[in-house]
Amino acid sequence: MKSNANAPKIITILLVCLFCIVPVAGIVLTPSNTVLLTERRMVTPLPQTFNRYIVSGLGNFIKDRLLLRADLLPQIYPNFVRNFRAYDLNNTTPVKGSGGFWFCGDNWNYPIAQHTAPVNVNIFLPLWEKFAQQLNYIKEKTKLPLKILMPADKHGIYSEYLPPLPGAGQYRFANVFKTWAAQRGIDLYDAYDDMRLAKSKGFTHYHQDTHWTSLGAYYAYLGFMRSIGAQGMNVIMSPPTEVYRQNADLMYCDVGDPGADFYTPIPTTPLKVTAYATKPQSEPYTITSLKRISNERFVNTVFENPAAPYPQTVLLIGDSTSEAITPFFFMTFKKVVSTEVNTPLDEYIQLSKQFSADFIVFMRIERCLTTIARNDLIAKQP
Repeated sequence: MKSNANAPKIITILLVCLFCIVPVAGIVLTPSNTVLLTERRMVTPLPQTFNRYIVSGLGNFIKDRLLLRADLLPQIYPNFVRNFRAYDLNNTTPVKGSGGFWFCGDNWNYPIAQHTAPVNVNIFLPLWEKFAQQLNYIKEKTKLPLKILMPADKHGIYSEYLPPLPGAGQYRFANVFKTWAAQRGIDLYDAYDDMRLAKSKGFTHYHQDTHWTSLGAYYAYLGFMRSIGAQGMNVIMSPPTEVYRQNADLMYCDVGDPGADFYTPIPTTPLKVTAYATKPQSEPYTITSLKRISNERFVNTVFENPAAPYPQTVLLIGDSTSEAITPFFFMTFKKVVSTEVNTPLDEYIQLSKQFSADFIVFMRIERCLTTIARNDLIAKQP
């Protein structure tokens, strides 16, 4: 009986020791030149300067050196371990291509792997099934139609500028997801084809940043409107004022102000949109011009446009790519309620009811198909 009574204490001591020993032992035993094969990069070095990235830098320093992490991950994800020795493994996120283009590396949801070799879909099927359950939960609770808008990665649109890696531009993981989604009746618009065609009009993505330009977002918007049987607004794009964004912070694949744009959308009809925060309520402001408009982060914001050609209210759930496309939506629909993709599911439902939404648009860039269902989006049990 005494041994049974001591069992919880023994287990607690063992767990505490485990959580202390594994990180410390990993830091001591992991050489600084260790390569994480699944991400084609070296382990994160210890931060040398105190700046805004020091917390995440320390976290990555410890995480990369967890005992046996470098050895076990290639066994768990063998499909990601391929011959990518063509570029510097010290680059933790960006990969330099040709033509002045930089691309997010594979530790950013594996976008290079998704565009250079077939990926074992079985790894992600449980994640996708969870995502399907989350979409069904939203539709059941709101009784509203929901459509996915999937922006295309720069890796696929500008695959000719990828580093000279085996299979570059010959594969697209998103096609597998589209087949899976169609089998489950998920309504999805893929912007890939429209954005490939838009390349003849100008740059759909920044040279040194992962995000699309307003030009790329506009042609995706036009394609999306066609997919729902509607007509997009006629917008003129001003000539680009800059091709390369300055003050590069390539470590995080963002350059300078990640909201800055070198195209200015010019509506062909007068624009007068009232905007205010979803919560807490703030003083409304008026939008009459889209000049440098994507400097604003249009999330958790309501846009009202009484002169819009379509009377519907749209709940727009998006990631950072939604910022460039949001203006085209609030030019088109009477009301647009914009929120972030990492908002809990029940808040989506609350917003749809609070603002009487007519339909929901869920935006997720294609590289995030490997992480599309998130634990913090699990719905509360009724």
